[in-house]
Amino acid sequence: MKQLTPSQAECGEIGSHLAWHATTVSQADLTLSIGDSVLQRSTAVRNLGVYTDEHLSMEANARHCAKTCFFHLRQTRQLCSYVDYDTLYTLICVLILSRLDYCNSLCACSSQSTLHHLQRVQDAGTRLLCGASARTHAPSLLKQLHWLPCRAEFTLNCVL
Repeated sequence: MKQLTPSQAECGEIGSHLAWHATTVSQADLTLSIGDSVLQRSTAVRNLGVYTDEHLSMEANARHCAKTCFFHLRQTRQLCSYVDYDTLYTLICVLILSRLDYCNSLCACSSQSTLHHLQRVQDAGTRLLCGASARTHAPSLLKQLHWLPCRAEFTLNCVL
């Protein structure tokens, strides 16, 4: 029988801003006991690789995705002098764009500030692929690669 390990389990509560401000729940009440295990409430929980916070905004997921993608971009940047363009294109598509596309329909109606994290990642990957400097205007590079900006990509995937 599989045992519940507190280090691998998360719990969280979901509600609107108004519901959270109307409650008078102490931090001690926000624990969950299952058998001998006690789970503390997390600000964001992960389910199927998607991070969700208590307000169901995709901010936590966008931040985590951006953090992971920027790590992979830094690692890929070190390989640029050793690989050709096609290999670099494949690496960026596999390591970066696939992460941006995963569950992107959940981000379609997200706020502009949430999508800004993801757009920064796409812009950085575009600049790396095109060999452009960090100050280069990214939308023109996106057009050159025939890529859509994040918001347009997410909306298109919802429509299709």
